[in-house]
Amino acid sequence: MAAEDDNISKGAFKILGEWIVSWRVIKDSISSSWHISYSWSVGSVGLYNQNIFHIHFDHEADKKRVMDLCPWSINGAHIVVRDCLLEVPALQIDLSHSCFWIKALRLPPMFITEENAKIIGEKMRRFLEFQLKAKGHLRWSRSLRI
Repeated sequence: MAAEDDNISKGAFKILGEWIVSWRVIKDSISSSWHISYSWSVGSVGLYNQNIFHIHFDHEADKKRVMDLCPWSINGAHIVVRDCLLEVPALQIDLSHSCFWIKALRLPPMFITEENAKIIGEKMRRFLEFQLKAKGHLRWSRSLRI
């Protein structure tokens, strides 16, 4: 590895959708929503038709921010994002599962319970956590974040 590459960080991502996402949409979406401070580049791993890509960050702080703020989406399609080492090909990264939030809307107040959150969450395969309220608010307005 060249000395100038010592600070480069790498990630892999897969866009879950029925369509192939164009390069322009990917680059524009990443630029507008990820707010990366330093240089970055994205490329196909040879499976462009499967929406699998790698991303190189010039600074570890940008990669950490992207990983910490998951989940992400492009045009409504969920993105599975994974951290990976520079020497590991993106095709060897497990992109088969991801965590994401579900927002159950317009629930009557008596149904906004941990028990109901678990019932809804388990229907999505695996329940991890829920929030009855947003930070600084008494509760989500008649909804659960699961």
